[in-house]
Amino acid sequence: MLSQIPLFAFTLLSVASAQLKEPTFTKLYDVQLLADVTRGRIIGPFGERSIVAWQGGNFTEPGTSNLVAQVIPGLGGEFGLLGSNAAFYADGRAAVQYVGEDKFAYIEIHGVDVNSLGTETHNLVHFEVDPDSPHVDLVSKFLFLSLNIAGNPLIGSLYQLDD
Repeated sequence: MLSQIPLFAFTLLSVASAQLKEPTFTKLYDVQLLADVTRGRIIGPFGERSIVAWQGGNFTEPGTSNLVAQVIPGLGGEFGLLGSNAAFYADGRAAVQYVGEDKFAYIEIHGVDVNSLGTETHNLVHFEVDPDSPHVDLVSKFLFLSLNIAGNPLIGSLYQLDD
């Protein structure tokens, strides 16, 4: 056992000295989510859980504003938590239909507010689509959503981590 310690220490030093590539992102879509915030809140042991229903929304191409997908009203919602520490932890689900296609996507969003004012969240996003969808590559990508939650509609941008 003791003879393995120098090898372990060398491995740790090698990993610690490795240079990590700075992440870069490509903007995929501009996002608007129309929210029904009148559903209320649930007061629980970790803070106030929001109950928000999606009334619709759009995913558009950045720069051109061409419509790519529409949020299906009445499916999914936001069940985020306003924590006892005053931070908002996003927890959302949505279904979208791609324009001009008979294809849908399920979207899962998890994040946290970034300014402690409850006005902007940074979110990890997970897409699920049909295997034959032209958008199937989104399933295996690291996706990041920056979202302004101060108004209605909620406005943001969806980014993909570059390879």
